[in-house]
Amino acid sequence: MSVGQTDIVDDSLSVRAKYFRVNSLIICGLFVLSMVSIPLLGFPENSIIYFFAQRFNHDVELSVPTLYNYFLILSNFGLITLVYLSERSMRTSQAPYWLFLAVVMFLMSYDEAARVHERLMDPMRTIVPDTPLLNFPWTPVGIVVALAVATICIPFLRRLPREVAGLMIVAGAVFVFGAVVVETIGGWVAYYYDRAHQFFILATIEESCEMLGMVVFGYAMLLHISRMR
Repeated sequence: MSVGQTDIVDDSLSVRAKYFRVNSLIICGLFVLSMVSIPLLGFPENSIIYFFAQRFNHDVELSVPTLYNYFLILSNFGLITLVYLSERSMRTSQAPYWLFLAVVMFLMSYDEAARVHERLMDPMRTIVPDTPLLNFPWTPVGIVVALAVATICIPFLRRLPREVAGLMIVAGAVFVFGAVVVETIGGWVAYYYDRAHQFFILATIEESCEMLGMVVFGYAMLLHISRMR
């Protein structure tokens, strides 16, 4: 490896490290602020305190954490699209898989912005059993979708470099754990206690897992792009 190539590798490693470090610190900061905001939701009569609590609550639409999560998903859509365009220009067999992932990520960003799965919960409650574990009835659908995406991507992941594929699997697992497992537990809590403090704590954990999954995925994309040079 030449000196120039070594410098490029060092630079890309530095960018990935900074990307992961900065975003991890932001996630931790938002987690702490959300935890602080949860008890403050009990003071709606104080408009300033309540405004702060709403802005940093992970379960509130258009709060700082939800907008940040949307930004992470959308940035990953951009990175995947960049890889897809490169793969398509080289006419590789991987290009259709990257296009598929780009579509999935775009739909995820749209769902995060429009809260589609939350808006579908009331209609879905008319066709699913009224049980604590199905209090958020979209979660079984989420499991099916996650398994379908994972199944489709198995051949694709096998052809990727092991480190990149491993990071993508970890990212998906962390994201699904938050979006499906923790949200199911949150639905169980909401079934018995409505949206009490316990629910908002679980919502904070859920969204934090989703953010961390997106950051790990972004790191994997940056690693893959650096190896495509």
